[in-house]
Amino acid sequence: MEIVTGFVLIIGLLLLWAVVTGKIKSAKFKGPEGLGGLELEAPGNDPPPPAPDITHHHYGISLKEHEESLKQREQEIREKIKEEIKEAREKYQERIQILEVELNAVSQKRINAEQDLEDHKKLLEGTEQALERQPSLVPEELERAKAALNRGNTNKAEELFDKVLKTEEKSIEHAAEASYQLGRLAKDRVDYKAAWKALTRAAELAPDNPLYLNKAGIIAYTLGHYDTAIEYFEKTLDLDIKAHGLDHPDVAAHWNNLGIA
Repeated sequence: MEIVTGFVLIIGLLLLWAVVTGKIKSAKFKGPEGLGGLELEAPGNDPPPPAPDITHHHYGISLKEHEESLKQREQEIREKIKEEIKEAREKYQERIQILEVELNAVSQKRINAEQDLEDHKKLLEGTEQALERQPSLVPEELERAKAALNRGNTNKAEELFDKVLKTEEKSIEHAAEASYQLGRLAKDRVDYKAAWKALTRAAELAPDNPLYLNKAGIIAYTLGHYDTAIEYFEKTLDLDIKAHGLDHPDVAAHWNNLGIA
C-alpha cells in the first residue's frame, strides 16, 4: 500500500511539472478512473483568434477631390514663391543693378588689363601726393601708408583719408579732398556704392569745386542716376565757364558730358 501511495505521489508531481512547464495544457481530477484520477489536455489546441473588424470609412471625400485639393495647394505655394521673389527683387533691385554695372566694369578692366594697370599705378601715385597734402597726418602714419601704396595696398591710405574726413570741422577743404580720394580709390577697385557715397560727399563739402562735382556726376551717370548726373554736370559747366570762358577745353568736355547724360 505504501508503495502504491508513493507511486501515485510521484506521478502527481510529474504531472504538476508538466503543467507548469507547458508540456500539457491542464490537468484536472475526475475520480478514481484514469491515471490517478487525472484527465490531461495536450497543448496547442487553442482556437484561432477572431479576425479583426476592418471597416472602410469614406468621410465624404473622394480620391479625385483629394487630388484636386493637393493641386490647389501646390498652385498656392507656387504663387507665393513668385510673390516673394518679386518682392525680394524690388527690395534689392538697386543693389542688383549696381552689381551688374560693377560686373561689366570688371569685365572691361580684364579686357584692357594692361591699360588698366597703368591707370592704377597713376592712381597710386596721385594718392601718395594727396596724402602728403594733408597737414594733420602723423609722419609715421604717412610713411606706413606710402610704403603700403608702393606694394599696391591702399588700405592704410584709405584709413588715413577716413581719419581726416571724420575731423572735417578742422578743415572743410582737407576733408573734401580726403573724401574725393576715397571715392577715386573705391571707383578704381569697382566698389561703386562706396565711390558714390564718397564722391557725392566731396561735392557736398566743396560745392564750388568743379573737379569734385564732375566726378560725382560721372559716378551718378554710371549708376543710372541720370537726373542727378545732369545736375552735377550743369553746376560743373557753370563754374568752369565763369572761371575759364566758353573756349576752354574743360568747358567743351563738360558740354560733352551733358550731351551724353
